[in-house]
Amino acid sequence: MTFRSTVRRWCLLVTTLAVVLVATPQAAGAGTGDGVIRHVHSSGRFDVPRRLLEKDLDRFMADSDLVTMTEVHNTSRASALEETGWQRFWRSGAHRGECGMSWRTSRWTLVTGATARLTRKTFRTAGNDKRKSVGFAATVVLRSVASGRTVLVSVAHMPSNVERADGRGWSHDARDRVAAYKDAIAGWKRHVRAMVGQQAPDVVLVTGDWNLDLKRSWVRRWLRGKWDDLGITDLDWKAPFPRGGTLDDHRYGRTRKRLIDATLMSGASYSWAGHLQHDIASSDHNPYRETIALP
Repeated sequence: MTFRSTVRRWCLLVTTLAVVLVATPQAAGAGTGDGVIRHVHSSGRFDVPRRLLEKDLDRFMADSDLVTMTEVHNTSRASALEETGWQRFWRSGAHRGECGMSWRTSRWTLVTGATARLTRKTFRTAGNDKRKSVGFAATVVLRSVASGRTVLVSVAHMPSNVERADGRGWSHDARDRVAAYKDAIAGWKRHVRAMVGQQAPDVVLVTGDWNLDLKRSWVRRWLRGKWDDLGITDLDWKAPFPRGGTLDDHRYGRTRKRLIDATLMSGASYSWAGHLQHDIASSDHNPYRETIALP
């Protein structure tokens, strides 16, 4: 960690100098204001070495307050989420450790954290997805150091290959995967709703790899119907989702730029639209960076 800590100190020095040199009110509010949370989500690749993952996480952490990730899985990869001035939440186990996150401790303190099994349904493997079950969701409630406001953050990884090849509805060739998907969404909502009932957070952020193309109106309608009782009703393609796609899907003989990673929220809004991170070695998706305005 010595080399990494040295790199971190240089990054902090450069960032500090940049803020001093170009400290417009907007830049200051985005970088240091308590009224926003700067979030990066990365749907990781389980087969990349830790050194590549660590390098990308250093890049993400340089100008964010919260990093969420899927396909963590093991202790070695989870250790990349550890950094001086940050606190990690991750539970060990191939399924329990599917997702993890880390946050800047100068901005947020942990109130509580939990992992939750979303469904017990299993399914057949697919050509590009060897999973047979859905991993656990990871959820925390964080408290702002400055204001005391609380934010619930939950991250999960849904089954893939559940859409038709043309994206116009559920797949009829993978009914077991579709059934597990729908049951997992129901389980995820029950888990989040229980945490909301216990902790009454000011803001709810539900994020991760949805493995459905949120550019599709039928997907947004379906998800809205599943989450609207938690106040998550902002499923509008005009905003706040990042433009483009988080996954370049090359199956079925053509490339589709699918938006399958996104944050749904309640009690907050986007300070400005999220944008994609390209050429990230530790992910086979395009991770996204977003700035969320708190109430």
